[in-house]
Amino acid sequence: MDIINRGIAVVALFLSVSAFAAFDDDLPYLKSKWRSDVTDKSTGLGVEELKVKAEKIAAAGKGVKPWCLVKAEIFKMVCEEMSVGFSPHDAFPAFSCWSKKNRVLTKLINERIAEVDSTYCPDAKVKSKEVKGSILRHDYDHAVPDWDRILKLGFPGIKAEIDASKATNDYSKAMRIVADAMLNNVKRLVKIAEDSKDANNPVIKAEIAALKNLAKAPPKTAYEVMLFQLLFFYYGEHLDHLQVRSLGNWDRLLKPYYEADLKSGRSTREEFKNLVKHFWWQWGSLDNWWGQPVYIGGTKADGTTEYNEVSRIVLEVVDEVHVPTPKLQMKIASNTPDDILSKALDMARRHRSIVFCGEEPMAKAMAAMGFSAEEARTLDIWGCYEFQPRAAANTTLPCIINMPRIMVDLLEKARIGELKAATFEDFEKEFHQELERRLEISLDVVRAYEANMDEFIPALVHSLSIKSCVDEGKNAIGNGMKYNLSVILQAGSGTAVDALAAVKEIVYERKEMTLAELGQVMADDWKGHDELRLRMRASRRKWGNNEPLTNKLKRDLYRVFGAAVNGKANSRGGKFFASGHSIDFFYIMGRHTKATPDGRMKGEEFSKNISPAPGADREGPTALVASINAIDTRDIPGDIILDMMIHPSTIQGEKGLMAMKVLIDRYFAAGGCAMHFNVFSAEELRDAQEHPERYENLQVRMCGWNVRWNDLSKKLQDAYILRAEGVLQP
Repeated sequence: MDIINRGIAVVALFLSVSAFAAFDDDLPYLKSKWRSDVTDKSTGLGVEELKVKAEKIAAAGKGVKPWCLVKAEIFKMVCEEMSVGFSPHDAFPAFSCWSKKNRVLTKLINERIAEVDSTYCPDAKVKSKEVKGSILRHDYDHAVPDWDRILKLGFPGIKAEIDASKATNDYSKAMRIVADAMLNNVKRLVKIAEDSKDANNPVIKAEIAALKNLAKAPPKTAYEVMLFQLLFFYYGEHLDHLQVRSLGNWDRLLKPYYEADLKSGRSTREEFKNLVKHFWWQWGSLDNWWGQPVYIGGTKADGTTEYNEVSRIVLEVVDEVHVPTPKLQMKIASNTPDDILSKALDMARRHRSIVFCGEEPMAKAMAAMGFSAEEARTLDIWGCYEFQPRAAANTTLPCIINMPRIMVDLLEKARIGELKAATFEDFEKEFHQELERRLEISLDVVRAYEANMDEFIPALVHSLSIKSCVDEGKNAIGNGMKYNLSVILQAGSGTAVDALAAVKEIVYERKEMTLAELGQVMADDWKGHDELRLRMRASRRKWGNNEPLTNKLKRDLYRVFGAAVNGKANSRGGKFFASGHSIDFFYIMGRHTKATPDGRMKGEEFSKNISPAPGADREGPTALVASINAIDTRDIPGDIILDMMIHPSTIQGEKGLMAMKVLIDRYFAAGGCAMHFNVFSAEELRDAQEHPERYENLQVRMCGWNVRWNDLSKKLQDAYILRAEGVLQP
């Protein structure tokens, strides 16, 4: 009987992948799938009904059961009662709980955080206000499952392993409930699909066969791997409320299944490619937070590349589908095949969502953090371009320091007579000391928040993927991993450096006004000083032009930042590290920060990541990379990211590709870990702003993710145009 069932599954799979050959016929459904509820309401409840039931479970358990068990019971209820749907136009099921903005647990978790804070660290929120303009937050929402491990286990193996665990604490009990609920949900999906009106459709039949296998064994085919990943992602991100911030080393993971499918005749290259398109569109339509990360490439233990035929298919799909998400990350090394790199760079200059991550500089950064060479070789890239040891670390990003705000506050003190600095060196010292003070406060607040992570966000699904958490009954985002890291981010370091250079010029070199008078000009948002503002904005004395003063100021700033953070103990048995990453706070914080002496007006965005301020880098890419070479990237080992704006005319044709390769090589040699491109002319962006209907598919790189140009506000569009205007061109 088992042989017959396996034969039916193989036939159904062959029929299904053949049916996907007409991908364009499926696209209208795939585009709409996660933008509306397409589930069959006869199969269960919608999200609002589920939220009501969840609140009742939470109320009944409050003060009676540990939160981890309450959360597990809610998870079980949703798995049993949510509505689902199947379509002949989709290789994957649909669920009623699909919206990133309307997850079942959001309200309950926020209430839980507030309750935990008031109980365990009532002073932390008040203390955080001393770090003016910076963000201190409960940053628990990142998870990278151990995909290698759980793909070998499958849902039955995950359940069997936690059931066999000797851990008997409440957290372990909660994990058992969740493992059982996931497996039962897979079985429930089988029954609903078999009872559906389209049960005899080849696509649905293949889906049923694959789900049946996942209900009793690990994935055996490439299709089953994709189905398993989507389900595990869904259980973790949408039901357990923890972002799954990487689908893993996808080409390496899929390669053996893809090759086995080809060898057995179950699939062809084109059929596999169409399945990948279906898989990609799950996130293209879902549009989850900041794009869905997935990475390819790497180096094997013998020194050869991990790139393979699956890598090439992934690149083809990303190029043809052209959706902002999933966002593709690529490990780049000397062994990266030239056709792979050339294809990716050509895509990047055509606005595809790719970030290039250097294996050698990432390894150096990890060495500075105390990790081994083997941990560096096998590291996971996650989130935007962050990296950590595979299956051994969790990382929070709980603090973003607003560096330009320090300048604003110091000049305000000077304006009211509370700060006097006889020399520029005295003023720079004041800046560094205030940065150190704010960092010290920030680390204390983060310690208070993170000491209680188990109390507000038990990461039950994610913990099931981590062997040590299963064995010991620990929370994977609390202190359940080998490395429990807290990374401190910054926004506006380039803007802060430019502002320091401007203070030096205006007050101490030209002596055009006193420090107090400059403080008044900033308080007035440059009113009556337009000529000075424009001169400062147009100055070549800006970070990114390989200018000696700003190179030194940036190097000294990162030295202070790193010394105050790197290696300090957090409250989860791990350490803090400094990062050059800003996420999107370069414009969020900019909106709420007053004018700075570099010519920036109140509300304008900062520099992002380690990049120059908008329009500041006027000497071209070579000078920008030379500026990075002037800093010690070991001071910010958490992440070193460069956003490169290039004029299209400078990278056309084969010579243009070679120029991009040289640029990447030089950047990685300088210690930079990740680079991505925006390849535009100011004229093109102005036309896109004036005629949005002509540019419906135009995308720009925001930070670690792509966004559609037409989805940006005019203010953000104007900032991209400003950057493009300053780009060097022939």
